[in-house]
Amino acid sequence: MNLNIFRNDKDNVGDANCSPTFYFDIPNTKIIDIYDKNIFDMVNKSNNIIFGGGGLLVFEEKIKQILKIRNKKFITWGLGHNKHDINKIEKSKIFENFKLNGIRDFGLDINYVPCPSCMHNSFNIKREIKYPIVVYEHKYIKIDINKFPKRNNSGNDIESVLDFLGSAETIITNSYHGAYWSILLKRKVLMIPFSSRFYGFKYKIPIVNVINWKESINKTQIYNEALEESRFLNKEYYKKVLNVLN
Repeated sequence: MNLNIFRNDKDNVGDANCSPTFYFDIPNTKIIDIYDKNIFDMVNKSNNIIFGGGGLLVFEEKIKQILKIRNKKFITWGLGHNKHDINKIEKSKIFENFKLNGIRDFGLDINYVPCPSCMHNSFNIKREIKYPIVVYEHKYIKIDINKFPKRNNSGNDIESVLDFLGSAETIITNSYHGAYWSILLKRKVLMIPFSSRFYGFKYKIPIVNVINWKESINKTQIYNEALEESRFLNKEYYKKVLNVLN
């Protein structure tokens, strides 16, 4: 049996849609939330363990405990660093313990594989721009900008979130997936970070705050190649994962 460990939070749309098992056929694989009380028992019963996607390195100590279980193949897929109140990516040594690595943070001399949520079919829909700006905030960390349409990342309905993000020319966000998905939708993004997770994007986004964001509007750009590249990298990584599993 294979096991996919991720943050299976049904009230966080990014976490709820970041498992590679939702988009790729990985035979005989079960999914489990990293908070699940039976996680160590499930790892013991599994042959191969895939960590990701999501900012799982906020659980680094727990992952280290799991990695001590012997005779397993451990794989990362689209997971990332996530230390709060840190404004840079500090490369973790934990990746030395995995059979195969694919992480969403770019530029760390570790194989770059963006979050597999890029494979969702709803990215194929063309959406009409209705607003110059919308605000997309983390459900627990509010953005004090209130004169534009606003939504947070609660729930698990990715289609309606993509409709919201796609309705704007520019998105102001403090959500990792809000920024990532906006890029994939070929929209402009301004980012208000609160953890290291925001500093690993391959596609650069202006970092702003609630006071100075207007100054960076002209620094935003559209990355037309982002969706195609992200999907290609995930498809190629899928082949590598199957080779390890087999």
